Amino acid sequence: MPYIDPERRVDIDKAIAEILNKHLFKGDITYAISKLAHEWVKYACPAYNYMARSEGKSILADALDEYNNAVMNPYENKKRLENGPISELDAVNLEDVR
Repeated sequence: MPYIDPERRVDIDKAIAEILNKHLFKGDITYAISKLAHEWVKYACPAYNYMARSEGKSILADALDEYNNAVMNPYENKKRLENGPISELDAVNLEDVR
């Protein structure tokens, strides 16, 4: 869950702003995220055991889920309302997005 205490966000947000001020490309951002995940696994468990690797994967999956929920889903729901559902499978859930 990314909703951490605002006081803890200050230093993290500063570090992110410093990185983003470098006008990076998609590959650069992908590298930075991957490097952060690698370093966290090494920090969390220097033996690189399966549990630490699983946690690293879980962190990335959680971040992707949060991005989808906060950024992608509202746009897709808007388009589904504008253009109609694909089939009865998502038509049932159409009320959920109104």
